[in-house]
Amino acid sequence: LLLPGEGTLLLGPSSSGKTTLIRTMCDLIRGTLTNDNDQSEGTIQVGCLDPLDRKHLTRTTCFVDQGDLSLTPILTVEETVRFARMCTEVEDSDILEESLDVIFRLTGLDHVKSTVIGNADIRGISGGQKRRVKLLEMAVGSEVVVSFFEEITNGLDSTSALS
Repeated sequence: LLLPGEGTLLLGPSSSGKTTLIRTMCDLIRGTLTNDNDQSEGTIQVGCLDPLDRKHLTRTTCFVDQGDLSLTPILTVEETVRFARMCTEVEDSDILEESLDVIFRLTGLDHVKSTVIGNADIRGISGGQKRRVKLLEMAVGSEVVVSFFEEITNGLDSTSALS
């Protein structure tokens, strides 16, 4: 049972199926579990929404995995988040600008918003900053009510993990 405003931690040894469980829950909620070999049973309810009415469940979940390979290394932090917001939300450009400023300040990315993401070949932002950009990129949309984060602090020092 996941209650609003609460965090739930899923712990287990390596290869115990934590990621499989999270991905299955995410796919079941979205209604995209299509593999005939899957033996998934049960019911997942999101608030008062009908679990069989898939059109209301399309963007209710976000899944942020541990990798940063989906980030485009030549885009800046601001371009990445702006593009994700424009693809998922319809809002006034003034509201978009104001909300982006607030988001960057809250996540501590306001001083690097003009810096490229980077990769092994292109110097860019730090690993902790990439994790926050990835989170912002994936967790956009006013319909998202459940967020799944896979090993979001893996490989980060305690200061970066806390921020």
